[in-house]
Amino acid sequence: MSSLEAAVRRVKELLLDMGLNEYQASALAFLLYLGEAKATMLSRACGVPSSRIYDVLDELARRGLVVVKPAGPCATRPVARKT
Repeated sequence: MSSLEAAVRRVKELLLDMGLNEYQASALAFLLYLGEAKATMLSRACGVPSSRIYDVLDELARRGLVVVKPAGPCATRPVARKT
């Protein structure tokens, strides 16, 4: 397992512990490392079926965890939080 895979797995486990479901945690963990991605690319990277990725991204957007760009193919990015 590469260091990136191990890091994504650790983040995913934390997100699961925080109450996200498997698909939500997977998508957000990969999105945090990708920075920004189109839905189809994210689906392939994280293993969430393409038939579910848009619903998953909508759920994450409702929680305020991602921003979905409105124009063109669906692109998302994690929400930046001020500390």
